[in-house]
Order: sequence, then C-alpha cells, then structure tokens
Amino acid sequence: MVELPFEQIRWADGKTGIVILDQTRLPEALVEKTLVDVDHIEEAIVSLRVRGAPLIGITAAMGLAALVNGLASTPPTSTWFGSGPSSGRAGWRWPGRRPSTSPGR
Repeated sequence: MVELPFEQIRWADGKTGIVILDQTRLPEALVEKTLVDVDHIEEAIVSLRVRGAPLIGITAAMGLAALVNGLASTPPTSTWFGSGPSSGRAGWRWPGRRPSTSPGR
C-alpha cells in the first residue's frame, strides 16, 4: 500500500526501474507497480496504468532514458508509435503511417 503523499511516477531505488501509481486500481486502492523493461512500460501505457498525455510522455521518456543508461534490456519496437490511447489520431504523423478514416478520429 502506498502512503500519502505519493508520486504518480518516480525512479525506483537505485534507478533499477520506474515506479508508477497504477491508475487502473484507483480509487479503491493506491498501488505502485515497478516497470523494469520496455515491455512493462509499453503494457502500462496501453492498459492505461498511466493516464493523461503528460504522464504517458514522461513514462515513455523515462523508459527511453532507462534504455540509454543500460537499465532497460529490451529496445522499443515500432508499436510504441501506436500504443497510446490517442495514437490513432496522431499516429499518421510518423513516417509510413496514414490518417485514420475511422469515425470519431
């Protein structure tokens, strides 16, 4: 259980990973989840364990920083460009992607 005050995201002790507040568990519980590789980070973004554009961006940036510093073992894949909840609207800006023709996008 997380004690107040809490942070939505921070480096784990020794920078061995990223600790997030699992927002899928709110408001019933304050649960921290440690992300130790790029697959965990991608899963946290896709499953909305982290929510909101700023926090999603910070999570991805910290994941890339961990990779560059040798803390993460798996390099990001092309799915990172389409893994966020609003990526269908913005993904076309990346090379090789086209605008979505789906209703509501």
